[in-house]
Amino acid sequence: MEYAPIRQDQEAYIEPTEFGKRIVQKARQVLREIHQLKDIIKSDKETMDGEFRIGVIPTLAPYVMPRFLKLFTGRHPEVRLVVEELQTMEIIDRLKGDQLDIGLLVTPLDEPEIREISLFNESFMIYASNLHPLYGQESVDPEKIPDEDL
Repeated sequence: MEYAPIRQDQEAYIEPTEFGKRIVQKARQVLREIHQLKDIIKSDKETMDGEFRIGVIPTLAPYVMPRFLKLFTGRHPEVRLVVEELQTMEIIDRLKGDQLDIGLLVTPLDEPEIREISLFNESFMIYASNLHPLYGQESVDPEKIPDEDL
């Protein structure tokens, strides 16, 4: 069996080699697949149980979570929910590290390791005085909005 270094020691930190990074990525993939196997086994049961870890960005939490929590806990009272308000990058990192089961974020993320499912789309609205040049327009190109006019 051949051996290859998987880390290189720097002065202040340890960084994986390119080979080490591939090993870490594969190990994470294996752990995700193990987690998926556990989910398949659990889904065969009539009820869900255990812990479900959710990360949500602060701008969505107060609007989405109350309704979700009420519905979810009503359907799955035996599941222990762990909900954390986190910034986008922290949610991404924790999803990749299998420290969260799901994340509620604004998309697109462009993260190949994370599957995105759109829950809803929101329109961005402008409210303008009837004296403003934008008043009465059906839609507005954001590029045409002068910065100093807002």
